[in-house]
Amino acid sequence: MCVNTEWGAFGERGELEEFRLEYDRIVDETSTNSGQQLYEKIISGKYMGELVRLVLLKLVNENLLFNGEASDILKTRGSFETRFVSQIESDSGDRKQIYNILTLLGLLPSELDCDIVRLACESVSTRAAHMCGAGLGGIINHMREQRSEEVLKITVGVDGSVYKLHPKPKRISFFYEQASRKAATKSKAAAKRTQRGSSNVFSMFEQSQIQEFKEHEASISKTVSQCVCALGKLNVNDDELEEMLKEGKGPINFTVFLTLFGEKLNGTDPEDIILNAFKLFDPNGTGAVNKDEFKRLLMTQADKFTAEEVGI
Repeated sequence: MCVNTEWGAFGERGELEEFRLEYDRIVDETSTNSGQQLYEKIISGKYMGELVRLVLLKLVNENLLFNGEASDILKTRGSFETRFVSQIESDSGDRKQIYNILTLLGLLPSELDCDIVRLACESVSTRAAHMCGAGLGGIINHMREQRSEEVLKITVGVDGSVYKLHPKPKRISFFYEQASRKAATKSKAAAKRTQRGSSNVFSMFEQSQIQEFKEHEASISKTVSQCVCALGKLNVNDDELEEMLKEGKGPINFTVFLTLFGEKLNGTDPEDIILNAFKLFDPNGTGAVNKDEFKRLLMTQADKFTAEEVGI
């Protein structure tokens, strides 16, 4: 069976109110179908350029962009086309492409202006991907519950101009994949948590994981300090070690070690999802991540780490 979501009209009964921003409301109010297709107006390529334009105007009004002066073209509704979003995000880093687009809009941007505009584009497109992923996850989880299945095996097809033409389709598709995987494995994860509450500690792990731990079982006979250092965490003070020991119920033998390890893993993403996330930042498979780009994303996306948190 194929399910065509046709979910653009979602939100017309107030479901999206806590997620809609002032820019979304302006886009809706100035559209020809105000109050309708609210979800589409957040995620669709048709409206993405206009959302970015409104964000830029807000920054101009707060004197954070273009020295506080917007061109007549930028003030014109629909002047910032969605294709500009893709072109700006695909800039090689020398800002030439961003500069050329902004001059077409009657602006004379500085390098900082170019960087801010790129960040605005990335924020709008990434939010669209997050919202799509959330919607997809919700639908799949509902289907799984209706069928009373612990795990739902399903194939998801994605189409549309943004998915096809955006310069970072892998990153966008990751949000779809992550949401669908989490929804499909939600029940399975709950079952594992129940197992962890039982006396059978070995039910927490796959057999291959237990075997891998057994290969390092000899390390457990070392002092806690030596064991922690062997795992790569250096300069651990006595207070930290004491807190670790308090978490164990009895001497730190293999069974207690597995219990502690299982509790720490509880609630984390599966290993393949974590690995796939890092692969997005290593598209050529070099085995290394660009440190500066990774720091920039940590400070500008999602929870937005501070410079101190990322070690700058």
